[in-house]
Amino acid sequence: SVPADKKIVILNKLNKNPKISKKICGECAENVLSSVINKSEEVKSREKKEDLLAPELLCLDTVAETKWTRASALATKSFENLRNEYELKDISEDQFTKAISDIACVAGPDTVMVLSSYLDFLNKSTETGNAPAKDVVLSVINSLGELGDNRAFDFIYAATSLDYPAEVVEAAKSAITKLKW
Repeated sequence: SVPADKKIVILNKLNKNPKISKKICGECAENVLSSVINKSEEVKSREKKEDLLAPELLCLDTVAETKWTRASALATKSFENLRNEYELKDISEDQFTKAISDIACVAGPDTVMVLSSYLDFLNKSTETGNAPAKDVVLSVINSLGELGDNRAFDFIYAATSLDYPAEVVEAAKSAITKLKW
């Protein structure tokens, strides 16, 4: 029930204290992430939404670090909000790529399709000459490769034939080899 800035302070103290178990850190991060997502859906003003970004990113980092898979649905749900904030330039490319890998660390059943859908969007943007940031594409492709779900094949394979930098094409080829059939 404390304001967002206080939640950040509390989570940071929990994360830095070696006497606090990872279970408690993960559970607290899950609870805060849930409240942040719920509050974000209620809030209409941009300024209030921006106040919720820092705790959301910190919670994702914490659940990924603690491998708190119980928060997988929440983490996946947060992707659309973070994508919108990235597109509005409210979070940086680095923050967004980190969030993508954090979400993949605690992936749930829907995560592959959410990330695959986003890769499809990035591929279509590339086809129309609106090349996305290389690091964002790499983060999505690498995350899908690590997840190993073959439902991502079509989207990753499409990236190998588009006008992406060589590094992205190589990452896509590598990701395809990691898919489980």
